[in-house]
Amino acid sequence: VDAMSDLSTSALVKSIVSSSNFFANIYAAVLWLKREDGKLYIGDVSEKIEKSLLPDAVPVEGSFLGRSILEERPIESIKMEEIDYLKDFTLKHGFLYASVIPLKFRGHAYGCLSLFKKMDFFMTDSEKAIVSLFASQAAASLHTAMLYEGLKESEHSFKNQKEFSDAILNNMTAGVMVLDNEGAIIRLNPVGFEMLKIDDYVIGKNLADVAPQLKEFLAVKSMVSREIGFDAGETTIPIGFNNSDFFDTDGKRMGTIVVFRDLSEIKKLQ
Repeated sequence: VDAMSDLSTSALVKSIVSSSNFFANIYAAVLWLKREDGKLYIGDVSEKIEKSLLPDAVPVEGSFLGRSILEERPIESIKMEEIDYLKDFTLKHGFLYASVIPLKFRGHAYGCLSLFKKMDFFMTDSEKAIVSLFASQAAASLHTAMLYEGLKESEHSFKNQKEFSDAILNNMTAGVMVLDNEGAIIRLNPVGFEMLKIDDYVIGKNLADVAPQLKEFLAVKSMVSREIGFDAGETTIPIGFNNSDFFDTDGKRMGTIVVFRDLSEIKKLQ
């Protein structure tokens, strides 16, 4: 999650590829990004791969890579000669196994991640579960990065800075809470409300009164990821978070910004 927190798409795709090498005994990986023309283009490749052997583009329809997107599931094969568009590439590198994992978020396909081994056996169920979770995190991160970059490019189209910041907060996949110097909640985005299962009446109220379990949100430790358990009715939600001070244009401290995520799926796998 930390590796995939960059809001630059170019930096993010490199992080996704480098991180994927840690999962499921993967030897090398290629990240393919889907464009509006219905084709997959190379986003980044592992250092061990000769990029020149890969095609410039692969169609989604009728390809081994595209099947994962169309069928919305991981696809595996140990028959390298049957993998269209990548046959020469796999034979040159001596790969005996290939799989492709779709990168989908909120019904939108951002591309896929192709993984290669020099061993001819399939992933275990637990490896598939881990890689699928990793792919969902990667897709969510791509969604946020592309949204952020698109909003930056079109910032002039917003009537004012508040409208611009609202658009970013409302579309983020993580919860965002802004607190003033006294610990009162100034802002909380829609994902934050849903995750914490609280209503909008909390805006303006002190965090200690609304949710005393979240008091750690106020203890600033910049660049340090922490975790707490939040009781939401009959369940306890593991929440990972980072926070930092925020300042006005004159450098005066205005309060605290907290970015947090629900770690339930990760905990299930652990």
